[in-house]
Amino acid sequence: MNSVYLRLLLACLLLFGNIPESAGQSPQYFLSDNRKVDIKDLDLQMKRILDNSGIPALSLAVIENNRVVYTNTWGYKDAAHQHAAGKNTMFEACSLSKMFLLDVVYQLADEGVLDLDKPLYQYQPEPRLEHDPRYKKITARMILSHTSGMENWQGMNDEYVLEIVKDPGAAFTYSGEGYHYLARVIASILKMPYKEYVQLRVLHPLQLQHTKLYYTPADSTGDFALGHNEFAATLDKWATSEPWPASSVNISAGDYAAFIIRLFDGKHLSANSLHQMLDTAILLNQQASGRYYIGNGFFEIITAQDTIVNFSGNNTGFKADMLYSPRQKRGYVFFANNDLGILPDETINKLTTRLDAAVYFSGSYFARTACMSEIVNTLRKNGRQTMLQTAQSMLASKEKAQFLESMLPDIYHYDPRAGEALADLLFKNNPAYANGYAILGAACIDLHQDCAKAGAYLSKAKALNQTAINVDDYLKKCKEYLLNKNL
Repeated sequence: MNSVYLRLLLACLLLFGNIPESAGQSPQYFLSDNRKVDIKDLDLQMKRILDNSGIPALSLAVIENNRVVYTNTWGYKDAAHQHAAGKNTMFEACSLSKMFLLDVVYQLADEGVLDLDKPLYQYQPEPRLEHDPRYKKITARMILSHTSGMENWQGMNDEYVLEIVKDPGAAFTYSGEGYHYLARVIASILKMPYKEYVQLRVLHPLQLQHTKLYYTPADSTGDFALGHNEFAATLDKWATSEPWPASSVNISAGDYAAFIIRLFDGKHLSANSLHQMLDTAILLNQQASGRYYIGNGFFEIITAQDTIVNFSGNNTGFKADMLYSPRQKRGYVFFANNDLGILPDETINKLTTRLDAAVYFSGSYFARTACMSEIVNTLRKNGRQTMLQTAQSMLASKEKAQFLESMLPDIYHYDPRAGEALADLLFKNNPAYANGYAILGAACIDLHQDCAKAGAYLSKAKALNQTAINVDDYLKKCKEYLLNKNL
């Protein structure tokens, strides 16, 4: 009797696909885009990318038919001590943090509590913006679509003033400050702080166990990844006393995938809210393969066959990205703890979901990161001379030459002599590069104590509005050196 029962049970389990091919074995594949994805091959390719790029760890979750069909984490949460990262390790979600607030906004719109087109000052004034009367035009919809005109962070233009740099509603201007203002507006409506209403409306319903709205020093013994710069140096963990709605969430890839599934399940939010969320606001890029927009919350990739929502994130030492097709109920999210962490993005898509996102991956952001990775890892593994040969081969491309110029400060900080040599190479190729003058001037002081030559380089760099160094500090250092030399 028992043997008959066991055979029937086994048959049922096999029929409904709830066990692997043989009991006790890990699955060899998962399904995505109507095909089998070989887990061993995916594992090998991810490890190869991490090894070649110096990215310490990457956490991935794949969604198919609104289910998490695969999740894994490779590498180390702390490269310096080689502490292994696991599936539950929390990474900084960076700007993907914004989507928690987005969820609450549309919940309140469904409840009739928040009007997306009502000026926000009528709910809650923002004293830091009262110096500019245009702020009274800013609405929740503008915040969600990054068309409020607010700068990303106070201090980017004036240290003491939060500025509106474009007319509200007129153009795309990415703004973290906008999300913080909107979070305060909602706090005033609900009579509770951000961390309480997000816990109540987002985290608790999903029972997210590997999510924190912000990291504090008290969390130092928890399962958190540490950030790393492009040279794989471990960075101090960003800790705050309060959450930053725009960027402070720490979360596992699996938890974030569960959040995305609920957001688009057609039950959590009304059809009207989902329609508004997917409505496009500003066209950002257009190619034969598709168009790239900012919508009312997400960026959107629109092709003849599909609409894909997207959001990427960038904190110091961390990168994050997610792509999801509401129509196909397919997508992925990944987090990486390195400034080069966006590198595997297109490969992940090709190996798993195969979403039609060519217009997105053709962006200069990906090209610059690939260029940076090649230069940095050539320098780290093969030395200055080989790095210079690699850089020389890139100069035929104007775009890559500009990428190289933008990298100069980081290269110089890591290896001053390599930075000087690269600046000299770029200077000979194009004497108009402002950062080239700046780095050559810095090297004249730091490496050669040649203040006369440094002064000429630094003055030219300042006139060209370079961004590599603090020229005034170097000019001051030069004067002090000459003064001490003459004593």
